[in-house]
Amino acid sequence: MEEQPPPSVNEKRGEPYNVVCTHITADFDTLASAIGLAKLWTLGIYDEHEEEKDEDDDNVKEADENKDEDDDEDTRGKRIVDGPLPTYVVLPRGAHPDVQRFLSLHKHLFPIRSLKSLPGFSDADLKNNHHHNDHDDRNPQSPYRGLQRVGLVDAQRRDRLGPAEILLPHAKKGVTIVDHHVDAESDIPEAVNYIVEPVGSVSTMIAERLRNAGNARRKHGGFETKVELTEAEATLLALGIHSDTGSLVYDSTTAKDATMLGWAMEMGASQAAIAEHAKPSLSDEQQTVLTQALINVNSTTIRGVTISTVLLSADGFISGLAAVTKDALDLSSSDIFLLAVCYEATRGNRGGGGGKKGKTNGNKHGNNNNNNNNDDDDNGNIDGAESKQTKLSKEAEERLQKVKKSTVKALSGVEAEVPILNKSSARGGTSGSKMINSDSWKGGDVAFQRQRLAATFAFHDTDRSGFLERDEIAVALRSSGFYISQDNFDTVIDSIDENGDGHISFEEFVRFYTEMEEQNKWDKIKADIEGSFTKTPSTMTIIGRVKAGVNVRNVNLNKLFQKFNGGGHPKAASATVKLEDESEAATVLNELVEELIETGLTEQLTVGDFMQSPVLSAKPTMTEKQVEDLFIRYDVRALPVVDDDNKVIGLVSYKEVAAAKMRLTNKQEKRLRQMEKAAKQGKPLPPESDRPLESALKGWMKQHVQLATASMTMSEVENILLETDVGCMPVVTDDTKELIGMVTRTDLLRQHRYYNSLHYHNKGFSDSIAARKPIIELRKKLKKFDIENE
Repeated sequence: MEEQPPPSVNEKRGEPYNVVCTHITADFDTLASAIGLAKLWTLGIYDEHEEEKDEDDDNVKEADENKDEDDDEDTRGKRIVDGPLPTYVVLPRGAHPDVQRFLSLHKHLFPIRSLKSLPGFSDADLKNNHHHNDHDDRNPQSPYRGLQRVGLVDAQRRDRLGPAEILLPHAKKGVTIVDHHVDAESDIPEAVNYIVEPVGSVSTMIAERLRNAGNARRKHGGFETKVELTEAEATLLALGIHSDTGSLVYDSTTAKDATMLGWAMEMGASQAAIAEHAKPSLSDEQQTVLTQALINVNSTTIRGVTISTVLLSADGFISGLAAVTKDALDLSSSDIFLLAVCYEATRGNRGGGGGKKGKTNGNKHGNNNNNNNNDDDDNGNIDGAESKQTKLSKEAEERLQKVKKSTVKALSGVEAEVPILNKSSARGGTSGSKMINSDSWKGGDVAFQRQRLAATFAFHDTDRSGFLERDEIAVALRSSGFYISQDNFDTVIDSIDENGDGHISFEEFVRFYTEMEEQNKWDKIKADIEGSFTKTPSTMTIIGRVKAGVNVRNVNLNKLFQKFNGGGHPKAASATVKLEDESEAATVLNELVEELIETGLTEQLTVGDFMQSPVLSAKPTMTEKQVEDLFIRYDVRALPVVDDDNKVIGLVSYKEVAAAKMRLTNKQEKRLRQMEKAAKQGKPLPPESDRPLESALKGWMKQHVQLATASMTMSEVENILLETDVGCMPVVTDDTKELIGMVTRTDLLRQHRYYNSLHYHNKGFSDSIAARKPIIELRKKLKKFDIENE
């Protein structure tokens, strides 16, 4: 396996080369397609060459004239070179954690470089990138002098390039965009080749070009090319296809994706590497976010679709949220899952690329309100000294840890917002441990609560003065994980110390706790504290995922997130929103949900919209032969049985008909044996031999039948079919059992539009009940001619 040569110290400015860029925070699809496109360009295989093959002589002549003009420009110092050229892959702003893990072992096998390591570039060039338009490419000292082509894969917008955007104006042969987001719009005027195909993965498009180039030796401008894929490249292409097609299960997957995945496997892709990297486990940080998301999820069901939203706060950017959202969607009963994480804009990537991990604080977000209950995240402490905590003795620290553990088990975080109450009865060998005794329950809930509060009060009253001092409360706050500024600490103390003596008595402590539980005084304190804060610019990352289903067919997250310059796929997209303050996050998320409901969730289909009507029915007086004739003539598998008022009283399927026919045959054979026996013995036939052998349908039909009403939704009918394992149901009016139609498994499959052979637009099935009434009446009149009465 060939390693890529490292950047040479002798690389000169002006040496020709190409660059292929991934989008920011690269995933496997954009990385694999970038590596594949770079391989094609390194061999001199460009998409514009494919177009030239179909040009006529006039176009060839025009191309020659353009080449002469290019030569003239070259003589003026602007070098334009075609053919095989070194091509480098740039990841403008890092990669997803799973991709980083893969590259930690494979990076040396691919032509990946940073911007500053491109030929002719330096740190100074990047620091001055905001002046990039001032660079003259004909200047021998310009870092862009050798840049020929720039490729952008799996994206079409400038903001998806991050710092690599500075390369676009300087590509002498223009920019090539390769993407599979057919609904996206590009804002890159430098693009001269725009290649977009409706496939599940860009890696599929690149793999197809690599396969076609490998099947034939080609000549471009006098040089010969042949493509040979390495095992690592084949593995990366396979990972790219797996990543963006969900291992071929997403509804955007095409037959071409499966074909090219198979080709990558044939070219030596490592299944062991794919199994390890295609579905990586979540990091500790991501697992924390997932846990908080599942705890704080808010779900609502509208028009048969369950929408779940989560709003979290973090102390920095957290990478890999797409995987977290996907797992949250799979673990919940949601159809749509929106995960939003806010962090201060000035904190950058502290939680992402090896810096300080993001700390998430769950904030329940209601769909109908804009309350955003964020915990204060102040880096100062109550003493005003930055990142300084009061040291506790080893014994005290052990006691606090023991209290914390017992609190989690007992309360399960119900009262986590109360910072100074580490409720516990565990304090061995102290008077506090005896304050909750086995008789405390006799006084009722109030007495028991006072006992618990007394134990907590005594635990934090370390000097045994009978009061809580300011420093004791400060230690309690820090031990509970709350770090607030001095001003906010004073506000809390003033709200507890009602008589203003500077000490917190037990009664003051109890009253304050009781009021906090009722949320009246605590909400006011929080409002005062939050009101004293200056607005802090924040960034909110929103990740959306949608399960496949007929009820969410019209949901398009790509269009929904475009208002924030976000995007992706209709069922998987993301956006980054700049906020003046974190308090705006809930409002933005609510507006997104409202727009999603308005534009993406249509009214659910009801049974009356797609049932079969009019339908054939059977009478309870029909015999086996008459029912069998109906089944054969109309090629049906089941029929409802109705009385004279057209009310459903039963159902008959081919199973009942077959069983009844078998019984009738047995009766006929038995009658025949009786007749033969009587003839031999010369005796007359018994009197019962004159009775007819046929039996009425009401004696062998299904009498306990599951019925559907015309107003039932499609999902309700599907659930009934799943629970009862029946293949069809008669449809009756909402207030009576009068038959108006029939719904079968095939009708439901038709609505899902799984198969093209099941035509969805069937006029006979799509008319309203009122429009079908004349046909129903005519069918009733003609029904008497269906069966010849014997």
